[in-house]
Amino acid sequence: MSNATFCCFQVSDLCGNLPRLMKPSELKALRKQAGLTQDELAGLLKRHRMTIVRWETGQVKMDKTKALAVRAVIREYMAGVGK
Repeated sequence: MSNATFCCFQVSDLCGNLPRLMKPSELKALRKQAGLTQDELAGLLKRHRMTIVRWETGQVKMDKTKALAVRAVIREYMAGVGK
């Protein structure tokens, strides 16, 4: 796969920060890496724990906007823990 260049940007540069779907295994790995339980992540996202369970098991697909929000919340949480 080639990266076309437009002006001074590559397509991959332009798409890098766009929301993308999150696989169930990615969500679970990120949550565990942050040291969060399903209950704790649900609280941070103001969701029910069963929503997290359904996302992690693939019973319900997370849309791109929610995936972006989850990544941001986990990143923010991890930055705060490190202080």
